[in-house]
Amino acid sequence: MNSKQIRSTAIATGAASLLFLGSGVAAQAAPACPGTDPTDPYEADQAAAAEKCDGLTGQEAFDKKADDLPDSDDGHYTWTADSGIADTEHYDPCDGLSAITVSYATDEGVPAGSPGYFIVMLFHDGEYLGTDTAEAYEWTPEIERVDDDTLSIEYPYGHRDDAVGFEGTTESTFTWDEASDSVEHSGEFPDTF
Repeated sequence: MNSKQIRSTAIATGAASLLFLGSGVAAQAAPACPGTDPTDPYEADQAAAAEKCDGLTGQEAFDKKADDLPDSDDGHYTWTADSGIADTEHYDPCDGLSAITVSYATDEGVPAGSPGYFIVMLFHDGEYLGTDTAEAYEWTPEIERVDDDTLSIEYPYGHRDDAVGFEGTTESTFTWDEASDSVEHSGEFPDTF
């Protein structure tokens, strides 16, 4: 069994450390159950793709690996993926690289005025590879599919003086490289990561 890697060629601007993977555990195929009526608008398409590609739907992939995601502590609350929500819009078990954006929450939900915490799970042909960053971060990332093997992620970042709203964004690109059997990263992360 090969251990997958994410290789970074990031233009380092601060302490943007990448910690990925190593799980190397393949997401075992579980055909979609016939006759199910998914409530997530993306689940129906994913169920058909999962059956065709012998993979998991986005929700199944999240449920299987949510316990592996790191918790985040902001000094007041502990934020967990288990309490949060999985956005499976960019997950496809047939794509060379796909993603699930995980919105963390506390045991009490998302506190008023908080931008929340997020992390992006990365998958190759439905197999979980790891996350885009070592820890969950504030503000919702925006993902754009470039092609079947490439995702562009825009990361908003907050003001250093804790002013309301985000200050700006940085962009990273993640590409599945078949030759190296790994994900290549290029671009920048906010220096608040």
